[in-house]
Amino acid sequence: MVFTVLICDDELLERQVVSLIIKDSNLPLKVVGEAKNGFEAVEQSRKLKPDIVFMDIKMPGKDGLTAAAEIKKFHPDSKTVFVTAYDEFEYAKKALKVGAAEFLLKPVRPDEITVLLKRIINVLNKEREKKLKEEELLNSIKEAESTLKSGIMASMLMGNIEDEEVLKSQAKLLGIEKLPSSIIVVLPDVNKDSPNAELYRYEVFRYIQKMFLKDENVFLFLMSEEVVLGVPSCSSPLLVADNIRKKIKENLDITVTVGVGQGENIDMNVLFQEAQLAAKLGKFFVGSNKVISNDILSDFLGDISEYRIDKENTLLKYVKMGDYEKALELMEEILNDISDFGKGSLLFCQVRISELMVMICRTARQVGLVEPQDAHFYSAHLKKLGRCKTYAALKLCFKAFLEDVFLKKNKLSSEELILQAMQYIEDNYNKDLKLWKLAKKAYISPDYFSRLFKKVAGCTYAEYITKVRIENAKILLKNPAISVAEVAKRIGYSNPNYFSRVFKKMVGAPPSEYKTL
Repeated sequence: MVFTVLICDDELLERQVVSLIIKDSNLPLKVVGEAKNGFEAVEQSRKLKPDIVFMDIKMPGKDGLTAAAEIKKFHPDSKTVFVTAYDEFEYAKKALKVGAAEFLLKPVRPDEITVLLKRIINVLNKEREKKLKEEELLNSIKEAESTLKSGIMASMLMGNIEDEEVLKSQAKLLGIEKLPSSIIVVLPDVNKDSPNAELYRYEVFRYIQKMFLKDENVFLFLMSEEVVLGVPSCSSPLLVADNIRKKIKENLDITVTVGVGQGENIDMNVLFQEAQLAAKLGKFFVGSNKVISNDILSDFLGDISEYRIDKENTLLKYVKMGDYEKALELMEEILNDISDFGKGSLLFCQVRISELMVMICRTARQVGLVEPQDAHFYSAHLKKLGRCKTYAALKLCFKAFLEDVFLKKNKLSSEELILQAMQYIEDNYNKDLKLWKLAKKAYISPDYFSRLFKKVAGCTYAEYITKVRIENAKILLKNPAISVAEVAKRIGYSNPNYFSRVFKKMVGAPPSEYKTL
């Protein structure tokens, strides 16, 4: 790698000397230009973009400090070496303010310049390596842009966002200024059982992809039966949706029905469900080749959420409590409501049940019924749901989903459940017994487990563990061969001093004294 040098000095001899020293240094440097004043220095730098600039401070017209400050504005990566015959501190301070790499006093010895240049070359090489790595990374990101955007979109649609700032950072790497605030679902008006259905869907996807090829802020996502777009707030989603519908009708041999989910400060997962519901139910109730939002759909169906709020909240409460039987019983009522409200539409039931499955799965994940890495296990159930041809099949599918959420559903009574937990503590008192771990084994939430434990055991979970440990400590302390520290370790206390304080509080005497009784 050869680095370029510009020499700026009002004395011809000084320029020649520095140029000769550079040529004789055998360093990877090339003098590409000279300037005899600050004006020429700025002009030459703008033209040649030198890596290193040797700049005399005192020059006629525009001085070196002023010229260097201007050069730094349009060529910030250049390294400036100030050379002057004036040994004054003020010059050094000014030189540092405009980003001087080095500051040398005339007359400068050749070996000084050579040593200085080696340092600067080392810095430039490191900066170039860093820049190359960043460029390679950005190129890799650009190549994987569609995959990364799909991942961001999928996280937003599924409500699987741990930190929105992380998503914003990922979007920024792709040159995306704003995350989507509205969702558009494009559903091709084709029979899904048609042999060309998949081909038509992909054709629609490719056409929409070309429409928004240069718009970095539009997210495009191809799902099984629909094309999903995320658009920023600066766009009118209804106008964008209608433009898509018109363009596809004009240029492809098919039509599409478009659902729109929009609203301020609403979760993307909710907007996605609204857009998906509007597209699927809109085609059934309103007609195909239209743009439909929930507002439009409400004119035909009334408030599409009115039947479910109270009962669904109760159902989610049962999920949090781990009460499978009550959840199953309430599920039957909700399914009947969905069927009645959907006026017998199997499609309406499928969409509504799919929404409910998403909410249940999210709640189950929050209370530990479902592991975070298994949060999307319901996708298999969604596929089964889409293949159901009868209402009875829908009920069976939803029931299987609930069973899967609760895993091995607990058939024990509340008392039996806590008695088993108490026995587990007695058998494993010397281990790290976290309440949430036992609650997870019982498939109920930690809060509910804690309340249930106190009701059955008559004391808190922590108090019971302490009681069991201290009783076992009493037995071990009677053995003269076992020290107090060893007893603490055997019953699950890593800190002997803490064990002693707990023992004295429970028994009335420290373990060392109890040992001699």
